[in-house]
Amino acid sequence: MQLAEDLYSEGYISYPRSETNIWVRVNHNEILSMLSKTPLSNLVRLEDLNPVNGKRNDGAHPPIHPVKPYQAKGLKSQVWEYIARRYLANVVGRNAVYERWKLTVSLNGVPMGASNRYFIFEGFYEIFPYFKPENLQWIPEVKTGQMLPVLDVKLKSQKTKPPPHLTESELLRLMERHGIGTDATRHMFPSLIVERGYALKKRRSFLLAELGGELIEILKRVDLRLVTPETRRYIEQMMAQVKAGKISLEEALTNGIKIYEELYGELSRQLIFQGSA
Repeated sequence: MQLAEDLYSEGYISYPRSETNIWVRVNHNEILSMLSKTPLSNLVRLEDLNPVNGKRNDGAHPPIHPVKPYQAKGLKSQVWEYIARRYLANVVGRNAVYERWKLTVSLNGVPMGASNRYFIFEGFYEIFPYFKPENLQWIPEVKTGQMLPVLDVKLKSQKTKPPPHLTESELLRLMERHGIGTDATRHMFPSLIVERGYALKKRRSFLLAELGGELIEILKRVDLRLVTPETRRYIEQMMAQVKAGKISLEEALTNGIKIYEELYGELSRQLIFQGSA
């Protein structure tokens, strides 16, 4: 995020902390004309101009987009290109099309099956390949009742595996789904829990630290609302209502303080009790 903020302050991209995903106050022809003079010019297709809108408008800033070319190399160049490609995928990218298939066979009376999908048209993934689905597989057309040759038979013994640890992008998506933080603040939380010793980061994944596990268990014994998203989500929703003019700031403060005074009081009582035991 710091690199994006640097690009913004230097005039290369729009405000990066915007929560808006509706194209308002944006001159697409001007931006596309600018991008046509960059190495991404082959991706600029004016005939496909059809910006895709979401549902959020913070009333202050448009969706993040490139403003002028970034000529230097390095990490900032990669961030700028990511933003530019994402913009192009949104405004001139076409829908990707893929075909799903499912195959069910009987091998000497034993039912077996497989399924997958393959691209018919890659669409916007040609512009924005960062999250392009992998391990797709095409199979030739087969007909019901058709006999297929058995090329190999293998018997494998495997054990179930626990779900993988969360990566930073997965953690941020979960936070967004549960209404924790905003687009402007959410990115700070992963590094914050690591700095405070609640979690560890190994390569791309986050692991719960011993301190974090102990904190969760203590808070759970006090009140489950201290370790679930509901309370924080409620506060975030009230902030959004204040911004939209649906409730007053004083009403939101009163409601928020009431909730946290109750939780803090119970936590204090539990700590005093444990300290005297």
